[in-house]
Order: sequence, then structure tokens, then C-alpha cells
Amino acid sequence: MPIASNRDVDIICDAYAEKIRSLYETFFLNVAQTPDNPGPAKDAFVRGVILARTVRDMAISALPADGTPLPKRFDAMTR
Repeated sequence: MPIASNRDVDIICDAYAEKIRSLYETFFLNVAQTPDNPGPAKDAFVRGVILARTVRDMAISALPADGTPLPKRFDAMTR
């Protein structure tokens, strides 16, 4: 698999970390409000983490490799 730009990967990983942080804060607030029934909040947290991981992995795998030439402009392709 081609190596993607480290800068792009860092941007994606930073966004992933921010999303996980947000999910945890939401989970913590939900559990604090309903400490007797944390199950639904835990389930939502786990689903959110799985979705965030999937999106992160898809975004990283979709990055072009370093040194990949830019695609042609659309109007240049239709000539």
C-alpha cells in the first residue's frame, strides 16, 4: 500500500482524537445524569468509537501516496 503524506495522516488522527474526546465527554455526562442505568450511554459510546475508527481508517486509506501527481482539471479531461 502506498505511503500517505504524514501531514495528512496527522490531521486525520487529530480529528479522530477530538471526536473520541467528545464522545467520552458525552458518555461521562450521560452516566453522571443516570448512574443507575449506564448501559444505553455505554452502548452509544461504543458505537460512536467504532464509527469514528472506521471513518478514520477509510480516510487514511483514501489518501494518495506522496509524490502522486495531481489529477487533471475536469475541463482539460473533456477536451
